[in-house]
Amino acid sequence: MWGLMPGPMLFIERPEFVWGLISSFYTANLVSLILMLAMIPFFAWALRMPFTVLCAVVFVLCIVGGYAPNGRMIDVWLILIFGVLGFLLRKADYPLAPMVLALVLGPIMERSFRQTLIAEQGNVLAFVERPLSGAFMALALLFFALPAIRALRRRSGGEGVAPAE
Repeated sequence: MWGLMPGPMLFIERPEFVWGLISSFYTANLVSLILMLAMIPFFAWALRMPFTVLCAVVFVLCIVGGYAPNGRMIDVWLILIFGVLGFLLRKADYPLAPMVLALVLGPIMERSFRQTLIAEQGNVLAFVERPLSGAFMALALLFFALPAIRALRRRSGGEGVAPAE
């Protein structure tokens, strides 16, 4: 971009650009600090707002924020569907950390999945035929179903581990 070659030589070849960029970072941080300090009363007011009002404001902002970039209703429907899905997962005690990990590692796993299918000429059973991959697949299915199994055991009155507080 702008015909610049990134790297340590940039400090020697274009010092005015580098130091201008660094000073703009400092300026942006200073302006952000001033704005945040000025907005503290607003944030305190927002924290005193009743939860139902705050929830409605957040909901409207999410819907508008989903619709505004592309102007398509499908984006709003996706927000609503994934919101309901997230609510159901929260009610079923599915932990959040594995979901975030899956979102981060998902593209890498998808690429490896495609490579394996190409190497195995489309044979999907390659993921369960070998003992190690079959064991990992079984463990993944067990860990995925575990929160639902615990919820069913609690509901039916069976012995179970009490949820951590």
